[in-house]
Amino acid sequence: MRIATAFMFLLVSSLIWGQKANFSHEELKEGFFKQYVNKSTSATLNSMDVLYWASKTSFEKDKAESKYYLCSNLSLHKAGDITLPTSKFAYLDESADNTGNEIHVLYWIEPQQNPHSRETEKLRKKMRKKYGYITLNDSIVLIPAKWFSGELRFLESPFLYGNQFVSERLCSTTLTDGTFCPANEETPAFSSKWKTGGELEFTISHLESMQGGGRYLSSEMSPSLKREKALYLFSKEVSRCFDFSFLPQDYQSKKFTVMLRLDETLKAHLYVLQPDELTLEDRLVLTALSMAVEEQPATTFSGYWCERGLYPAIFLTANVSKRAGCNFHYYDANK
Repeated sequence: MRIATAFMFLLVSSLIWGQKANFSHEELKEGFFKQYVNKSTSATLNSMDVLYWASKTSFEKDKAESKYYLCSNLSLHKAGDITLPTSKFAYLDESADNTGNEIHVLYWIEPQQNPHSRETEKLRKKMRKKYGYITLNDSIVLIPAKWFSGELRFLESPFLYGNQFVSERLCSTTLTDGTFCPANEETPAFSSKWKTGGELEFTISHLESMQGGGRYLSSEMSPSLKREKALYLFSKEVSRCFDFSFLPQDYQSKKFTVMLRLDETLKAHLYVLQPDELTLEDRLVLTALSMAVEEQPATTFSGYWCERGLYPAIFLTANVSKRAGCNFHYYDANK
């Protein structure tokens, strides 16, 4: 059962939209130090397009708060001979047409910055003339994105992690001339891929919900507690595989900041981030720790999503002790 579950998870993860991002080791390491150590990050969500998702009858731009941000898309910004700045878009449910099919239409609203400037007014007039417009509530002017055909991807509630905006959920929809109209009733308005937490969190969820007699009840465990329990199991498995003969006889304990980098099969590989200078003893400890991590199966963890696809880094602190074994915790810059 465990093998079958791992295989299915691996298969789905490797095929999802072909969105495996190619981050180098140095890029991931640089992002960690820039955000958490040097505190020099300049990343901002203002550089990403905002997407409002609502029904046509209920959308109110000034009152709406969006949790969706569009992944970079050059075609979306190329409206004929017009190049759009970073903008706000609306993806509106226009209810069913006379065929009974669900319809969603993408609209351009305005630039993210300086929406009331003279240049923006000129842009609006040019866009209206070229693509037409609709008016909602006698005040909201929306321009249909008729120029865009293709896949639209967007992140839900992104946050900064390793100097990249990442999310637990990556969504996708495919539009033709700015409109989603399914070919059949089974075609969804959008597809999405969640950060699952990997096989360990999957196991934790099922163990927590299992009752006597093979019955299952819904689990009330918080996501953060589930993550911590999964990491506790990971620590125990790594400790079991750790070769303590690498350690000097007088060794006590040592704390490291490490990165687990996920490869294309979602197998984790360990890299040290801190301390910057390693003693011979440190190198021996880290060699044994890396070997123990390599013993863990693929899909133990899953990564967050970013606009480039999978963000393959997990930042941890690792404490290696002869008495307590190997203990991992999620990295906290405030500790």
